[in-house]
Amino acid sequence: MKSKYYQSHKSKLTHTISLFILALAASPSHAVNYTFSDLGTVGLTKNQQIVASGINDSGHISGGRLIIPDLQVAEAVIYNGSQWVTVNHRPGQTDTYANGINNSDQMTGYANVDGTYENYNPTRWDGTSSVALNRIPGDSWFSTGSAVNNTGQVAGYGWNSTGTANWHAIRWDGTTATDLGTLGGSS
Repeated sequence: MKSKYYQSHKSKLTHTISLFILALAASPSHAVNYTFSDLGTVGLTKNQQIVASGINDSGHISGGRLIIPDLQVAEAVIYNGSQWVTVNHRPGQTDTYANGINNSDQMTGYANVDGTYENYNPTRWDGTSSVALNRIPGDSWFSTGSAVNNTGQVAGYGWNSTGTANWHAIRWDGTTATDLGTLGGSS
């Protein structure tokens, strides 16, 4: 009895595995092909580099050109399909970086407005023109846009110095900031 039971299940298992292998062999292959391109540089000198952060449907890329030997200060840049272009700064900005880009080439990121580590403001670029975004109340030193959708809304985060939950999610409609808070945790 035991061996008939074993043989019956072994036969069913073999049949199931055979059907599975046949199904795999019959399905079309979904291979993914990638193309890599050297996008060049923006007049870089020794100890400088470009960091790409976002890409839109046209292949335009947002990022930053790191410009000092310790690679901490950046200039926001956009790759427009053929070359890297440094975007405009507002007066007093010393450090800018673009994180995300939408299909209208609006980018978002941050801009340092006074040269100190404590003062990074959220920024949106419309093409190469810089637009200051408001900070949330209690934001004591850092806010940045991370992504921008095709209607120009920006999502990002900022430091709120009040309470115990310091890193807050933020949404910008135009230049107005909405503090989305946290999901109950510390950030």
